[in-house]
Order: sequence, then structure tokens, then C-alpha cells
Amino acid sequence: MKAEQLLGYRKPWVLVDNVLTLKGNDRIVAQKLITSSDYFLQGHFPQYSIYPGMLVIEGLKQSAELLFALTAQAPPGRVRIRSLTARFAKPLEPGDTVTFDVMRLSGEEGLVLTGRAAVAGEDVVRARFTMEKEDC
Repeated sequence: MKAEQLLGYRKPWVLVDNVLTLKGNDRIVAQKLITSSDYFLQGHFPQYSIYPGMLVIEGLKQSAELLFALTAQAPPGRVRIRSLTARFAKPLEPGDTVTFDVMRLSGEEGLVLTGRAAVAGEDVVRARFTMEKEDC
């Protein structure tokens, strides 16, 4: 399933390529291929291109939005990150395929999630974040 069809973003701001697995109402596994032609890598350390860490967090957020869209488990409309704790283990480089594994925590108030971004099973980022409905 193509993520772009479900998210309200347009390229280049769609940071999830595909949904791999939807596990119940509380977990999603999605994927993004990092390529050297990605807009964000142009000029970002030209001799040693790395994918910006903030965009990895945005990929986790978009994965959570896909979880909400596919399971109708959140209020309709846009959501934003209200609080975030993240640990970055290593940078992403062109050619990496990052897997986003996001899980909604049961028993927690609000939209509390944990997320893991990994390349070939090795952690790149681990995060815990709370989301809320965006006021427009």
C-alpha cells in the first residue's frame, strides 16, 4: 500500500514510501528508501551525505499518522508531536532502507507512541512521543 495515498502531504515531504505491516490497531511497520537524489541530501554535508535526523523523526510521525488513518484510532484531521524523547544511534546514508516500527502504548492517556527506525535490523533512532490534534 502506498503511503502517499493516505497522507495529506506531497512529495518531497512524504517521508514514508510503503506500509509493510499493520498489526492490529496499535502497531505499524513502514519503510523509506534513502536515495542520493532525495531533495534533503543536496548540500547537507556534500562530501558525506547524511539524512537529517529531524526527518527520521518526521518519518516516525508520518508512520503514526498512517496507523491512525488505517485504523481510525485517532481524531480526524492533522496531528502534531507534543512531546518527544529520542536517542540517535547512527546516521542514515544514501542507499539505506529505513524501517519505521511504531506502536501505540495501551493504557496511556492520549496518543502516546514508541517508535524505532532501523536499517537492516540495527537501530538508527528510538523514540517515545505524544501526539495531539493540531489546531488550525
